[in-house]
Amino acid sequence: QIILIDDLDIGIENDYFKIETKKMKNNDYKEINLNFKKRLDGNKSNYKFAFIYGFRNIQKVFKKETNTINYDYAEVMSCPGGCLNGGA
Repeated sequence: QIILIDDLDIGIENDYFKIETKKMKNNDYKEINLNFKKRLDGNKSNYKFAFIYGFRNIQKVFKKETNTINYDYAEVMSCPGGCLNGGA
């Protein structure tokens, strides 16, 4: 099953994982929490992602929250809405 995160504004849950999305300040700043319910290997089961697009959002996030940013992965692009050709 393929899930397009950009179009996802709701949570998804099944027996194995739970995905929760949170729109932060606007459409170009989203936070996604992924929680694996069943892990056999004992590794970390909660992951936190951020998608931050546009210089304004980048400046706001990194200036205000420098000491509190706690993401496992952050996709940051200077173009509002993300860059057409992807990241560099």
